[in-house]
Amino acid sequence: MMTHFRSAGLVLVGALLLQASAQNALTADNIQTLKNNGYTITVDEESNTIKYEHHGKPNHTSEQGWGNPNDAEKVNHSYTMPLNPTAATDKGCAGTLGVIGLAVNGGAFYNPYTAFGWDAVEGECAEELDSCRGHPSPDGTYHYHGVPDCIYTGDLRDKFLGVALDGFPIYGPMDNTGKNWTSAELDICHGHTYNGRYIYRATYDFPYIISCFHGGNVRRQGQNMPSAPPDDNGQQPPPRQGGGAGGGAGVPAGLENDPCWNAKYRDWDSRICHVVCKNAGQDLEDCQTKVTDAGTTVFNATWTVYILTLTFIIYVSL
Repeated sequence: MMTHFRSAGLVLVGALLLQASAQNALTADNIQTLKNNGYTITVDEESNTIKYEHHGKPNHTSEQGWGNPNDAEKVNHSYTMPLNPTAATDKGCAGTLGVIGLAVNGGAFYNPYTAFGWDAVEGECAEELDSCRGHPSPDGTYHYHGVPDCIYTGDLRDKFLGVALDGFPIYGPMDNTGKNWTSAELDICHGHTYNGRYIYRATYDFPYIISCFHGGNVRRQGQNMPSAPPDDNGQQPPPRQGGGAGGGAGVPAGLENDPCWNAKYRDWDSRICHVVCKNAGQDLEDCQTKVTDAGTTVFNATWTVYILTLTFIIYVSL
């Protein structure tokens, strides 16, 4: 009889462990929303991964004539992520330019920086964005640097916007009570534990989407982050004084002295890790390039102590 009860106790502990590890996965509704918007999703339970595939061209129009000469193209996003992502003590780098997440409509999320390390959403060097608050890169990748207005519509409460490359979901600023979250209220990666799940919250203030990967380092199109410096990634600062944003990160004639087309630290993109300052290309010496989330460590330790204590109580009492 004692053996039976001890086995039952161990089963209970195992169930708690599974519950703790599985609580961070996207919900069935999240997955269905992605499928409804053209995603092909493949789950591999053996490797505990989920693969997201989409041609990458969103289902809304990106107007021409508003300052960005590039056209949105089908770029064929294909990313394999953890099916049940878990928190990492050392948070992953999101400061490198390029895709940091996928929006529900197939567009991409980028971090808040221009090719020269300026805030791409607000300020003197903000990039030209269309009415959906997005635009295409020279390679045709349509992306958002902030809250996507063409997705964030209708009932805004707990609006699912997409998934970050570490597998955690991204939601809009408003929670189910009608509260609009701000960056100051979120953790270092721009998220929080909400109804038992870790989620990111996009906000209308810097850094807008995420500042680091809660699940640790991720792979982006087969390459480990951080990736190449800004000259190789195709993101562009805004056109200024009549100039246009062309291919690559070259400076158009006549704009050589324009601060928005220059970076004090040309290698800022390969040195920055976490998104903690608005103008990393100019203020790198004042940027905290990497931080550790002590709160997450405490959270994980709390679960560990809780489960071990419960195991001991069950074992002794029987």
